[in-house]
Amino acid sequence: VRRFDPKIHGIKVLWIPYEPEFWYWESVETVKRMMLTFIAQIFRPGTSTQVIYCLAVVIGFLRLQVYMNPYTEDQDDILAEGLLWMLLIFYMEVLMSQLAIVQGSSIDYLLCSTLILAIIGSIALIVNDIKRELSMIGTLRKVFRKKFVDTTTRRINRNLSPRSNAIAMQSYIVRQLDCARKIVEEVEEETHHANNCYRVHHEQQQQQHPPSSKLP
Repeated sequence: VRRFDPKIHGIKVLWIPYEPEFWYWESVETVKRMMLTFIAQIFRPGTSTQVIYCLAVVIGFLRLQVYMNPYTEDQDDILAEGLLWMLLIFYMEVLMSQLAIVQGSSIDYLLCSTLILAIIGSIALIVNDIKRELSMIGTLRKVFRKKFVDTTTRRINRNLSPRSNAIAMQSYIVRQLDCARKIVEEVEEETHHANNCYRVHHEQQQQQHPPSSKLP
């Protein structure tokens, strides 16, 4: 329903990555960013108190992310969870440095290791996404070959000359393109009809329940 609503089509970038029941999750992400940047400056900047506050925020949002899994794609959920784990490890290393648990070059090694792990994880996710896209392309190619190329091949008359076969294949392709164009037009008409139905239903609801002009 939300994809056919013209009133929210202009802001679909805010909700399209999430499941329908988590349409508000972009606001949650905004709150998380504010808590880790602007609000964190209130808690004695540069001290362990500020780092402990950031750790508590990250742990809370990590638990929320693991419990909700708000994204439509599973890869996006994994990526969001991985980023929160990286922040958690980073703040723990900063806290260990401030409490003098780890000093000298050891903290540098830990930070570099965290960065390398983050890079390796990002590369692994990118490779996985590429494999998934290639698999989808391969599936579409097989379907196209089965539904279109094989049918065209069966329609070729072996008794005709190559020129006649080429003309027959060209006319068949044109007919198939016309069928595809008609299907697209039917889908557009159905989409337009769905938009009109939604608009009429919304107007009827407004007429039945008009907004009150007086404040309570």
